[in-house]
Amino acid sequence: MTGDTDTALTVPELWRQILARHADLDAIKMTGQPALTFRDVDRRSAAMARGLVARGAGKGSRIGIMLPNGPDWAIAWLATARIGAIAVTMSTLFLPRELRHVVRNADLSVLLMAKSYLRSDYVARMEEAFPGLGDARAADGPLSLVDAPYLREVWTSEPVDAPWVSGALAELERQGEASSLATAALLAAQEAHVSAADLGLLIYTSGSTSDPKGVLHTQGAIVRKTIYLGDTNTLYPTNLGRGDRAIVTSPFFWVGGFMSLTCSFYHGACVILEPDKSPEAMVAAIRAEKATQAGFTLSLLKQMKALEDCTPELLAGLKPFNTSQWQWLNTDPSVPTRQLPRGIGMTETLATHSGEPDGGLLPPEMAGSVGRPIPGMDRKLVDPETGEEVEPGQPGELCVRGWALMDGMYKRERAEVFDRDGFYHTGDLCEERGDRYMFFRSRLGGMIKTSGANVSPDEVEAVIREAPGVVELAVVGAPDEALGQLVMAVVATDGRPDLTEAFVKDWVKARLSPFKVPRKVFICRYDDIPRTGTDKVHKLAVLEKFGPLAGAD
Repeated sequence: MTGDTDTALTVPELWRQILARHADLDAIKMTGQPALTFRDVDRRSAAMARGLVARGAGKGSRIGIMLPNGPDWAIAWLATARIGAIAVTMSTLFLPRELRHVVRNADLSVLLMAKSYLRSDYVARMEEAFPGLGDARAADGPLSLVDAPYLREVWTSEPVDAPWVSGALAELERQGEASSLATAALLAAQEAHVSAADLGLLIYTSGSTSDPKGVLHTQGAIVRKTIYLGDTNTLYPTNLGRGDRAIVTSPFFWVGGFMSLTCSFYHGACVILEPDKSPEAMVAAIRAEKATQAGFTLSLLKQMKALEDCTPELLAGLKPFNTSQWQWLNTDPSVPTRQLPRGIGMTETLATHSGEPDGGLLPPEMAGSVGRPIPGMDRKLVDPETGEEVEPGQPGELCVRGWALMDGMYKRERAEVFDRDGFYHTGDLCEERGDRYMFFRSRLGGMIKTSGANVSPDEVEAVIREAPGVVELAVVGAPDEALGQLVMAVVATDGRPDLTEAFVKDWVKARLSPFKVPRKVFICRYDDIPRTGTDKVHKLAVLEKFGPLAGAD
């Protein structure tokens, strides 16, 4: 299936098809807890949808979801989609500075958030992000906050004694079920008026500037990509079937985790979630939950293989969940691992835009390729300076367009996002060979890709520059076998002895998400940082000078 088919379904329509096929199967569960069936998810998402409608939400409302992976996340997203609202997926890694930006930039009217998760207190985080929040609500009325002028309600995963919280998510569901205004008949009528063209998803991801960018997708794009990836079943995720039990480790608020969720539901597979991402916990989860596949990273798989109780038989019983796992779960020594197909995708294309849908081996001369464009997606490679297309075999910036491409970016004109031919310039430096086989080379502009997440060097630099004693710095991505790239900072100081590697890491950790904190920090003098002829920091030279030291320990 591609975007040029005659079928244009909405999320509520696709959900009804899923429910008809899989109603009594397990849909989602936390390890050690009872599973919710698809019928349970339907009932609870309908109740939450009616609760949102009773409180004034509707088509086009921006509803933020800042919850960890779990049944509540899936229910909140589906409830939002069923009323034609826009689900704004928000990272649980957001610290107050990032949280404030997204709540304001996305014009949230409702925020559904965790009270706490692991060691994070999100109530305290919201109050730090918005100091006036405690006085923003009178009696039981809506919020009125100048710093977030559209925000009217906040609901939390558990009861919270704070005047700005409307209640717990369970109470929102109860209000929906009891509402004489937002009846089941009204919800059905609203679902019938949702259009495939309606905006349905706003994903915030790091951009090439200091602020996260909001990527918009329609309901139709979500459905088409789910059906395409589901029917193909060889790109991302892979090997799913009815009744399978898949451990999903990627956060639902990022596109990889989101598509893992929707595709698992499409197939009738149960999504299994384990908050503890340690290799020991993952091995235990495979056994206890009788998992058939798991979205482990290669780094985690390596750590698991080193454990005594992780037997070859345990991993041999898993089907690869993504193409990057094929090498590590493959037990046939005759298969050339570099010829195993692997794709490439991005938030802006709802995951995979290039790959090998038939799942066959790459030709020997194309080993290491990320594949050809999937049906219905166009690609071109252009000179980053001139915009002219490059010859085959020459590196150029990847540009994409087609049915899976985003509708746009929030609060940005289309001319700012797409070129005159409708292509989006990705910032990926690639080259093509042979029959359109593409090879990824690097990111343009220094964007760092670490453990599947994008980190903007500009954002990290802006934070470090605020630290006392910093006179110059450079943040770059250093090659790393496990992470792809790691965040590395080279910081020139004014000589003060307390500006150390540990100080810089703690400074960033207090202000940005953990994955943005530099793994390596080198303290140096101003003259130690290489510069160009125009006196700008020469980042390539910085990487060449300091990069080899990044893996020295």
